[in-house]
Formats: sequence, structure tokens, C-alpha cells
Amino acid sequence: MPEKHVAEEQYLQRYYFIICYSGHEYGDGEGAALPDEAAARAYALRVVRELIQDGGCDDTGLRVIVVDETGRQVFVTPFAHDRAIR
Repeated sequence: MPEKHVAEEQYLQRYYFIICYSGHEYGDGEGAALPDEAAARAYALRVVRELIQDGGCDDTGLRVIVVDETGRQVFVTPFAHDRAIR
């Protein structure tokens, strides 16, 4: 169920970000409460940028799968996509 952010009277949905590479998946069990899919996409791209900048993620097969609180896959962001926007 969407969370209500009282100060702004806005309903937030929880999105989960799953990092995938080499047949492994690492998810954030907590997720992030965000207003919409556009905010989830921006958050995913920020995660990608941070992982690349930290130097441990150079595999072009790496990707972030974004799932909403109902378990529906919202979109997939390939890490290679971030290299094009840096």
C-alpha cells in the first residue's frame, strides 16, 4: 500500500532496486519511498553512477532492475546506459 507523506499530502510508493551481474542478484530489502516512476528512474541512475564512480562495476552486463511494492518490474536500467549520460 502506498505510503502517505503527511507534510506534502502526497502518496509515495516503495520501489526496490536489484543490482544484477554474472547471474547474481543483490537487492535492497528496504527499498525507497518515491512519488512516481520518474523519481525511481532518477534514483536508479544515481545508484548506477555511484557504483561506477566507486570503481567496482565495469561489467557492461550489469543492470539495475526496479520493482514496485506489488512485485511488478517497472523497468531495467543497464549500467552501460549511464556511461552515455555521464
